[in-house]
Amino acid sequence: ETERAVKARTAWLGGLLCVGCAMLPTTLEPAQVRYFVRADWEGASLEDGARIFETDLGYTVAISSFQLRTTSIELVPCEPLASLDLGPTRALAHGSSYEHDISAVEPGVMDDLMLEEAQALGYSIATRSAYCELFSVHGTGRDEVVVSLVGWYLAPGSDERVPFVAEHSLGVTDVAPLSLGAFDDALLPDEAEVVITRFPARAFDGLPLDELPEVDLAHEVGLALLRTRDIRWAIGPS
Repeated sequence: ETERAVKARTAWLGGLLCVGCAMLPTTLEPAQVRYFVRADWEGASLEDGARIFETDLGYTVAISSFQLRTTSIELVPCEPLASLDLGPTRALAHGSSYEHDISAVEPGVMDDLMLEEAQALGYSIATRSAYCELFSVHGTGRDEVVVSLVGWYLAPGSDERVPFVAEHSLGVTDVAPLSLGAFDDALLPDEAEVVITRFPARAFDGLPLDELPEVDLAHEVGLALLRTRDIRWAIGPS
């Protein structure tokens, strides 16, 4: 195959890819939106109702109960919001002077991370303007449990099970950019769905489990859940 033929074929394939990209929605501009969460236990087995996996530090972990509270969730418009404080203090300011977007829902529920099927968080109308980020609040700082997990672990080289019942009530927030979306013929033209996928097993990577008090374990795992989540959105065809 000549060099010219290789270049021509590469250009043709690149053109096909660009056409495919052009067919995907690049901006989320819904009139109504539904939010879902789901868990992906990649790398974990299911035995007697417990998820069992090994962390990157060599701990064997079994989880029989795992929950994360979602207090509120909303889309953030693309326009810069200079007065918007995206730090952890926003969780404690929930319900204060901050004006939530019209797309906000307040499920106030504990998401069951043991389930892999999608769970609905809520439905809201939106502004039809462009949205660029997703903002969520987990806990209000009012002594309500934010993360709760039950299980046991084996330290590397040990056969002694160390049980734990860990929880914390410190409110945290999460802001994430919205990436390229997709069209879904099952949705109305102005209707969108946002699906947040969390990876519970991955949230234990990097943690020295035998050095962490239970409250710190729950807090660190909760933060890792937010750092490693995946967000996908789809909108009805135009």
